[in-house]
Amino acid sequence: RARPHPLVQVAAQSTIAAIAAVLAALFGGACVAVKYLYARTRSRSPRMLAARKRRIQSRLNELDQALAEAGSTMDDSAASSGGCDVVVTVGTSKLAEADPSIVSKIESVINRAYSHSMADELMPGQVYRRVSRGDVIHRLGMGDDGLRANRVLHLAWRGQNLVGACSSTFQPPWTPAGCGHWGLLSVLPEAQGTGVASALVRAAELRLASVCNKIQIEYEYTPGQDYSDRLLQWYEGKCGFQCPYGAPTTCTSSQFRKCFKPISETLKEQGRLHRMRMLREHTAQELREVEAEEADAPDGGCAGGGSDPSDLVGKQVIIAGLRSSRKHNGRPGVVLSFDEQRGRYAVQCNGEDGTESVLLLKPDNIELADGEDMECGSDGEEDSDEEEEGEQE
Repeated sequence: RARPHPLVQVAAQSTIAAIAAVLAALFGGACVAVKYLYARTRSRSPRMLAARKRRIQSRLNELDQALAEAGSTMDDSAASSGGCDVVVTVGTSKLAEADPSIVSKIESVINRAYSHSMADELMPGQVYRRVSRGDVIHRLGMGDDGLRANRVLHLAWRGQNLVGACSSTFQPPWTPAGCGHWGLLSVLPEAQGTGVASALVRAAELRLASVCNKIQIEYEYTPGQDYSDRLLQWYEGKCGFQCPYGAPTTCTSSQFRKCFKPISETLKEQGRLHRMRMLREHTAQELREVEAEEADAPDGGCAGGGSDPSDLVGKQVIIAGLRSSRKHNGRPGVVLSFDEQRGRYAVQCNGEDGTESVLLLKPDNIELADGEDMECGSDGEEDSDEEEEGEQE
């Protein structure tokens, strides 16, 4: 019998392998989609929303207590702006979505500021493009991570007008460990000398002080140039930075100066309080979003009027729905307590040999002995697929 040509065999095998790969990818994608939709549906159910709301409220109470113990009376806006009429915010993608023109405004502010500082080196009317539109969009996107963001873009506002910008980074790849960095300091030429730069630097350093020990900046200095002399006096004078190489040389060429400044303990404490206040603001916003979802739920919230899960303490229940510890399914037990932090009920039950054991169960894994549904519980959002429904103590 004639054998197929080797090239035909290779082609057939490659086709089969490609089809198998496509089918595997489709199956994997379908599994991920089903898992996502299931988790999404569970997280939006009234019972899950009620449990999530309790957990967020608990975190909010802890933050309020920590701030009260710290005796924080610092006003964040005053701390970041120094009490002047400049307000400093962190740019995000949502800002660009709300105002599509903001990207062009930021690009214009930064490039105009750099062009003004380099006027002696540029042709009349020439603009130095320090950032592009894509760069601005990318920098705004970094701020979407909120408190977890490594680098953010600070924006200075006077009323509704954008007058300056500055970036700050907790740990760039070019600085020593524990050394933060701020840069891209830009102020509109007509707004320079009015406190905008000071407000931007204050906001950047307050943010860095929450996690860093010192700060690094860089700039170019050209002897005999008025603008360079002003930068030297401001950075290494008013701002308190020091260059490890000492004073600049008297040669006429441009010099790259890398300067450092340790963060004082006072500023560190202010930075930590500021970060805690930002965390509280973020948590409060998360609570408002959950409350809005809860209000839109079909039954307006937790089934049964949002009763307290601790009401089940002392009641007889039936264990059900366990996957990894199925031997406990169907056994009766007594609810001993409810852990709000973990969203688990401690249930005491008897094993096959008559010994007593205590299981930590999710609300979905217990039913009232009389057959009534459980009313409130944890949303289980933070549970992984591998986590057992029952944890034995």
